[in-house]
Amino acid sequence: MTESGCIHESAVLRAAHTGQWQPELRRHTQTCAACAEVLRLHAQLTLLRAGDQPTPAPDPTRLWLKAQFAERQRRSLLIARISGFAYTALFAGIGIGLYPLIGRKLAQSGGSLPGALGWLVTDNPTLPILAALILLWYALSAQPHRAR
Repeated sequence: MTESGCIHESAVLRAAHTGQWQPELRRHTQTCAACAEVLRLHAQLTLLRAGDQPTPAPDPTRLWLKAQFAERQRRSLLIARISGFAYTALFAGIGIGLYPLIGRKLAQSGGSLPGALGWLVTDNPTLPILAALILLWYALSAQPHRAR
């Protein structure tokens, strides 16, 4: 109920209980918050007294499990987004780092792209190994994680 009462609360309660309403009292309940609250509480108590059971509260364990599941999904989505940005940045960095080397070799080989790329494999054996390791790491980390 409201903090400040109304002098008509008892009359509203009596009219709600007996069902005999005066027109001015009915109009008053439409404008007075305290009397409207008394009327609302009377209706709820009447339902409880009649044996109508209120809707049972949901199981707290189930609510907790649903919240945990939603949190795990949110974290998985966040990790997937971050790793996607990280992979993009990694491959862009590798490409940007190799661009001057390939460009220099392209100029030396007379504009032959296969010759410039062949230099990466034949003269620098660590680059193909590094590329294979990065692709392996990407393939393994892109697989869905198992439940623990």
